[in-house]
Amino acid sequence: MGNLIKDWPVLYKPLINADKVIGIAPVKDHHRSGASMAMKNWYGLLGWRRNVFHQDINNIIKELAIMLKPTLVILDGTTSMMSNGPTGGSLSDLKQTNTMIAGTDQVAVDAYGATLLGKSASELAYIEKAHTAGAGNIDYRMLNPEMISVL
Repeated sequence: MGNLIKDWPVLYKPLINADKVIGIAPVKDHHRSGASMAMKNWYGLLGWRRNVFHQDINNIIKELAIMLKPTLVILDGTTSMMSNGPTGGSLSDLKQTNTMIAGTDQVAVDAYGATLLGKSASELAYIEKAHTAGAGNIDYRMLNPEMISVL
């Protein structure tokens, strides 16, 4: 386990017999972590009183990224929440970004997702921390992504 997540009732039972894990998340601004995307989405597995982790949310997200190695992650950036996240306040918080991102490296996927929010991956501490911890690659361009346009 991680340094911060110890003896926590992580909701693992649905994953016990899984041989594949697919994460699907929207691209959103988040007032504590700067963004909520693939790696932040695993935060929901914590259940219970996860608000106790809010003061160190970037390290918690990093630990979740180390613990969970998904087979595939998909970011829905067709409409991105640019501000007032994670819950939003009005339709003016949203922007059509017309992008779906899929990959096997959740750090790289989030790094690309950051660009939809007008941010660099290094501006989001959890992405930098997950990369440094070996959970994935912060430089998604090194993975030679395929860009596909659908009309």
